[in-house]
Amino acid sequence: MFVRLYATLRPIVGGKGVELDLADGASVQAALDALVVRFPKLADMMFERDGTLYRHVHVFVNGRDVRYLPGEMNTSLEMDDRLELFPAVGGGDGECSRDANGDAGLDITLAGIPGWLVAEYLIEIGARRFANGDLGDHDWTVRLTQVEDKCVGSIAVGQTKIELRGAPDAIERIRPAIEKKLIRAGG
Repeated sequence: MFVRLYATLRPIVGGKGVELDLADGASVQAALDALVVRFPKLADMMFERDGTLYRHVHVFVNGRDVRYLPGEMNTSLEMDDRLELFPAVGGGDGECSRDANGDAGLDITLAGIPGWLVAEYLIEIGARRFANGDLGDHDWTVRLTQVEDKCVGSIAVGQTKIELRGAPDAIERIRPAIEKKLIRAGG
């Protein structure tokens, strides 16, 4: 069975998904246990200390969240089922501007999405890396900067600032593609 992973889970398994050798009828829990045996770092990303799935991690079987299926984590899987894992993905806020030349700008600070992952998303939508480390194309550029962690109670969440600059039509063209990648966590 192919298990598709998203966002911050992908680097742990080295790609968009993993093929698991499971018997027909194995449970969702058995599939997740097999993943953790193969990729132990997933345990910290997906489970509480007592082994229950974090509230912010969503497991879908054929497009339906297991929390709403009758068997929940004990739901039986068939080999042609789609199993997908979505971790929590942080959000951000943005501010638009224009400079004296009429070029547009958009600054977004994202919580919970590392800069290297944002860079991968930008490359997937057509950006190239420039000598100065910025990314972009002939009519737009993005500078990524790690900024001070955002603290929520006792939890510190890393933040990445995106500075998007370019011709207004370029910004309007590329902004939806960037937002789609960030919302869907690359999927």
